[in-house]
Amino acid sequence: MAVGLVVVGLIGAGFAGLAGWYAMDRTAMIGGLCRAGLPNLSRPHDVDARLLGCAVLGPKQRVTGILLGDFELSNLVIGDRLRFDQNDQVTNETAWFSGAKGLMERGGDRLGEQMRRYVPGGCGMRFASVTVDGWMTVSGGKYGHLGLASKEFYADRVVSVGPPSAEVVKVYGGSLAASPEAADYCRGRERYAAQVGQ
Repeated sequence: MAVGLVVVGLIGAGFAGLAGWYAMDRTAMIGGLCRAGLPNLSRPHDVDARLLGCAVLGPKQRVTGILLGDFELSNLVIGDRLRFDQNDQVTNETAWFSGAKGLMERGGDRLGEQMRRYVPGGCGMRFASVTVDGWMTVSGGKYGHLGLASKEFYADRVVSVGPPSAEVVKVYGGSLAASPEAADYCRGRERYAAQVGQ
């Protein structure tokens, strides 16, 4: 009987320790347990476990922003408008954009349609103003193509989608055409995008 009480006490202390760890640093606890071989406890059912790995996701949230798409680019610029620093550089938070399983049935088809549209002046890039529900990574890491993004957003549902503002096209398309060589490059991309994009 005494051995049983000791075992129950140790198990209880273990759970209390995990609960304390979770309360103090959820991200470190979930990531640490995952790296030790346990399932990722932050992973929603519709996010592919192989793609997520041990990256820790925060709670489901609604995000408004601008989706930029191009060759090896899927960038979500977060915010309902662009914000700039004193050097006219965009300061909005950004994240690599990924779709959860089943997104196409939950508005992803409308997003795909917008992203296939040619946008004059955009240097061949694709744009969409979006409001999406999903999960943002809260653990540090390298996400997206070549690990260039510091966060990743897994979209579960597209709430609304529309064309970009003229400001967005000017800022992102215009910045790509800043030099004469780049302007020539953009003109070529624009011609190609106009042929295949509508």
